[in-house]
Amino acid sequence: MKRYVDAAKSYEAFVNKYGFKNVWSDDVVANLVGVYLDHVRDFPAALRWSKIYREKFPMGHMAQHVSFYEARALKESGKIPEAQATLNEAITRFGDSMVPIYDSEDTFVDLVPFV
Repeated sequence: MKRYVDAAKSYEAFVNKYGFKNVWSDDVVANLVGVYLDHVRDFPAALRWSKIYREKFPMGHMAQHVSFYEARALKESGKIPEAQATLNEAITRFGDSMVPIYDSEDTFVDLVPFV
């Protein structure tokens, strides 16, 4: 439907209504980062939500993805040294882990090495 601003507002409304303890909240926050980064192109909002994800879900199942999103948002904002530092931190944190890959329908596809 490509109504990305409306999607972001709906995700934010979900978090406001149900909080961060809800079983779906980590997915919702990760989706907020992705929507703001890839579709709305609001890099400060993507960075704000990536920070929230790191604080609320430091070991969430989307933590590796959010670290990449954050680095991309920093790069797109022209903050190249900060983007590199974020990638370096992610490699330190997740270097030995496996990353879940999902298809466009949110179906689990595979696990791949982080590095």
